[in-house]
Amino acid sequence: MDEVGWDQVVPDFTGSLVLIGHRCGWLYPADCGPLSYELAVGVVARRVEGERWLSSTTLLTNQMELDKLSTQDLNSLFELGCFFILNDLPTGTQFTIDGSTWLTGSLFQGIKLIPPGFHIITISPAPIKPSRNKLGSEQTFNSPGIGYQVRKGLIRFFKPQEKLIRYFDSNLEDFKANHHSTEQTITSIDYMKTIDSKLAPYPIKDYDRWKALTSRITAEQVSRIIGFDNQEDGLLDSLILNNVSLSSHPPPPLSGSIPNRTQWGKPRLGNDQLQVQPLSQSQERTTFWPFIDLKRSWPKDAIGPELTKWSRDKSWLFDHLMHHQFNRDPEEVLGLLQLSFITFIEIQSIQSFEFYQSLMNLIVKSNLSELTELNKRRSDDQREKIDYLSLNLEITKVFSVQLKYLRSNFFSEWMEDFQIENWFFGVVDRFRMNLNYIISLTIKERFATAHKTENDVDDEERRQRRNGEVRRSLEGIDWPGIQTDCKRFDWNVKDLKIPISRLDDHLHPAQIQDLSIEDDDEEDEEEEDELSEDEEEEFKPVVVTTYPSQA
Repeated sequence: MDEVGWDQVVPDFTGSLVLIGHRCGWLYPADCGPLSYELAVGVVARRVEGERWLSSTTLLTNQMELDKLSTQDLNSLFELGCFFILNDLPTGTQFTIDGSTWLTGSLFQGIKLIPPGFHIITISPAPIKPSRNKLGSEQTFNSPGIGYQVRKGLIRFFKPQEKLIRYFDSNLEDFKANHHSTEQTITSIDYMKTIDSKLAPYPIKDYDRWKALTSRITAEQVSRIIGFDNQEDGLLDSLILNNVSLSSHPPPPLSGSIPNRTQWGKPRLGNDQLQVQPLSQSQERTTFWPFIDLKRSWPKDAIGPELTKWSRDKSWLFDHLMHHQFNRDPEEVLGLLQLSFITFIEIQSIQSFEFYQSLMNLIVKSNLSELTELNKRRSDDQREKIDYLSLNLEITKVFSVQLKYLRSNFFSEWMEDFQIENWFFGVVDRFRMNLNYIISLTIKERFATAHKTENDVDDEERRQRRNGEVRRSLEGIDWPGIQTDCKRFDWNVKDLKIPISRLDDHLHPAQIQDLSIEDDDEEDEEEEDELSEDEEEEFKPVVVTTYPSQA
């Protein structure tokens, strides 16, 4: 392998030595130890004339030795990565990309070497110190539930090699594109190298976590729910309202026959092409999260016991929406769960959380055995079928990644309403019950296969294939890891009846029979979890924004 060619050692403005790689124009602190992949993709924080250029809340760690990368790979990192230039940003602004946060200094001009794909960039003005009134007491600032700083978010699917220049609008305290600036067109690699020292490196060590949080989100979903402007930016802030109230709006029609539009979303073309929807600065922006009416969860003509059953069990509504709203596509549900969660956490959008909570309630208040039975009643066409067991397992995986992403102080400091914490805990416990059911069903089907008759031969291959898919999905769930994550919040989450690792153990028939018997306390918990609608209305998030101190 060719030598990378670090050929020059020069002092920076504070006198400490840095290395300059002449092939790519990167700077590295000389006293940082072995060169790593993170150091190979950018400049780390350094002090310039006593002022911190960028003070990161996260530290770089060694993950990949530089000598494992070829010269060609190193050059590709610079030439194929994306760049985001943000001019006119005030010093001390809280700047976040994909969950990594800094307070900016006077030299900050943007982020370099961003991997192509989905990213969220947010800015918040520097928190203003409380002023004193004439009596000498401190004045406080209040706003609806999120503190007094509004977070502005830019959502974008970066293309390979894309180089963007945006500006800070001091009047709106928001992102803007300057269409008349000649600098807008100067985005060559050579130009990027001239401002290299003012660009922070993308926090690559956290990229795998970010991908796990957002891997199911599609551009079509962002276009439909948040919208793109004529620069293909999705702009969202923490105070933008939804086009309809997600808690009290009358339900939309349950028919999917409305022409040239989705049932719950922005009008769009019949070919589902991504739409760019220009928004003037004077036009009020709204989100288009769909309203899920959990209060009307039964078939149109249901009466008596059937109405009572489906008003408590949301299985019929979930199955109906899967076929008529989500186009029988599990990826649509997973993408909506990811998009609503991440825009709530990163941009503090209350509307996003309200939808996230309603969709998750729909899922966890549906009975897996009822969903399976509803699925069987549909036509023999396998394209009409939905594998609810596999879908529930994939949702569990999505939720476990989201749970891990929450900070340890999320419920104690960031969210003021303790009932939100109770709700999250209830979701965890529902997934535990569902896992117990799926494990039980998997073991029973294995036992039944061993004692099959000749009449079962026709369905055997299909059953084995489905069982194998479910088992593979189960093996991807780390329940002990979920329990460990929950301990950060002082939650005592129960064990599974049969650990997933014991799926291949030989069980006595009596043990298999015992799997069908639910514990009394689980039944009690299920009853308690059926909240009244008044209680659900009270479960609204209140966010308290905290800021890191600037060094």
